[in-house]
Amino acid sequence: MKIQDIMIYKQIYSYYEQGKIKVRTVKKGECISGAYCDGYKIIFILEGKVKIFSISYQGKQILLDEVGENEFGGHISKVRGHSFESTVVAKTDCTFLEFSDELFDQLMEDTEFALLFYRNTSNRTYCMYKKMLAKTLFAQRELFAYYIGKQAKEGVAHISVSKICEDLGISRRSLYNIMHNFEESHIIQRGREQFIIKDSDRLFRIAEKVSGFYETFGTNCMNEF
Repeated sequence: MKIQDIMIYKQIYSYYEQGKIKVRTVKKGECISGAYCDGYKIIFILEGKVKIFSISYQGKQILLDEVGENEFGGHISKVRGHSFESTVVAKTDCTFLEFSDELFDQLMEDTEFALLFYRNTSNRTYCMYKKMLAKTLFAQRELFAYYIGKQAKEGVAHISVSKICEDLGISRRSLYNIMHNFEESHIIQRGREQFIIKDSDRLFRIAEKVSGFYETFGTNCMNEF
């Protein structure tokens, strides 16, 4: 995405022209900011995606958010006076604008910029809450059925086990038990990083409550899991 096309261009172009806003490019897997970095470390994505996660006291990685083009990332919780102790990592090769904390505070004094920031990040906060609520309300097998159904194109879902574990927040052992049960029931057939749906009607019935939940509360998130 060209910088002239981003939603905040009118508010930031003069600072960009003065060289006060830096453009950075990182490779997939590179850490952009760690959990214990000082400050907000606010970025704005031009190309690619980043993922934001926290680590539990048991060492489990918990996916909090995924951020794509034309969106803000960084330690958003700190802007609101909290800290999720999150880490920001490039999910793909990524190009973004980087704001110093001082400049970000200055920009937030601009009503239009602040409105765009809060509107963008508030919607994602709601999406994060919706995903976590779904994981509380429904059984893991129901979430897995819904996830595979949403990922599938022409009856085949191309997805890795590690990605499913990360998105659903379940252990490999639990996931393998679910997949084994679905295979024994002839609902899916698992290949190398792909799942072939053998019985779409039964898969839909298992996922029906989850599907109803997302349809009732909206599906405008970039990624439902």
